[in-house]
Amino acid sequence: MSTNTTEAATDLLRDAMLMTLHPVGPAVVAVKTAQTKLRDAEHITEAFLAAGALILAIEALEDVANNAAGVSRAILREQMADAGCYSLGGEAFSLTLADAPRSVQITDPSALPPEMMTTPEPQPDRKAIAAALKNGPVPGAALSNGGAPTLRISPKRTK
Repeated sequence: MSTNTTEAATDLLRDAMLMTLHPVGPAVVAVKTAQTKLRDAEHITEAFLAAGALILAIEALEDVANNAAGVSRAILREQMADAGCYSLGGEAFSLTLADAPRSVQITDPSALPPEMMTTPEPQPDRKAIAAALKNGPVPGAALSNGGAPTLRISPKRTK
């Protein structure tokens, strides 16, 4: 690779990778804001609401970070392949491009020999059992009390 080509590839990689980080900044700010509200809460209901907001902000940050990591990984993989760089060791990690594992693709299921086919084992039909249990006992089944309560945090949709 010539120096100009290397510099152009470096610029392209840097710009593309940094672009993936744009949504991360506001998500971090949202976590810090929610954290401050929780720290400043004076009443238990205020603390509950602030804790819920913090959890939502953390989950949103996780989503944004996972998306940025996935896009960044794809960009890096493509750039390394284009440069012919298949392995590189750093101080804390190494980068390696490896062939994806081979996998079976079924092109015509009807053409497969019978010994290559499996049939699923019978499984309980939970919906049918639940409906029947509402009308009375069903041998081998019972309704649970549902267990411990779960906490659902639903972000409000903005209009």
